[in-house]
Amino acid sequence: MVVDLRAFSVAAGHAWPVVAIARPPPLLGRSRLVVGRHIASGRSRAGGRRPCPGRSHRALESIFAHHTWLVTKERGARHYRRYEVVGWGRALRIDAHPADGRWYGNTPRILLTLRGKEAERALPRIAKAIAAYPNSGRGVYAVWPGPNSNTFIASIARQVPELAPALLPTAIGKDFAGWSLYAGRAPSGTGGQLSLGGLFGITVGGVEGLEINVLGLVAGFDVRHPALKLPGWGRIDLGL
Repeated sequence: MVVDLRAFSVAAGHAWPVVAIARPPPLLGRSRLVVGRHIASGRSRAGGRRPCPGRSHRALESIFAHHTWLVTKERGARHYRRYEVVGWGRALRIDAHPADGRWYGNTPRILLTLRGKEAERALPRIAKAIAAYPNSGRGVYAVWPGPNSNTFIASIARQVPELAPALLPTAIGKDFAGWSLYAGRAPSGTGGQLSLGGLFGITVGGVEGLEINVLGLVAGFDVRHPALKLPGWGRIDLGL
């Protein structure tokens, strides 16, 4: 059994999106954040990025946004299933693209992987969270401040906290929890969050560290794995 989170980033100064995601140390036993930097072109097709151990490469790029999706494979299944939210037609899509397909020509990077019993425990909760996602229909998607693809993943992470470490600080929309004031648990379940329409808010948690959201842009500090979180740059590892 496998659960994957994948994303691509849009970087400043490039005509095509660039993957540029920083990697903290593994947080969840066999789970890991796999990172890299890649410039790709071509049509949407398989990107050869099915779950496998990977090497990380540090990169520092100015990042605009991410599109994030979820891939699962149950015990005995022959194929992966891909879940994501898009901005045209019905928002929630299942298997609309190959599990490791490029997004507008850009090769995705695996952010986090759950395997074995850890994935087996998570899959029923993931299925329940997807079925209950309130913004899956037509005409509800909003690039900013949400709900968007990152809102979808964050919504699942609130039910499956094991996925929370993959919520990048540059993932605009992850803090959108409705237009009213949200006051509740942080996605990781290790702290709390206040959020007003995804535009203003603060998150404090053992996994999230301190995050301050202003107009959807997040700045903060990661305590567990010391790093700065800056709008447009993401995580900057302090190497402490």
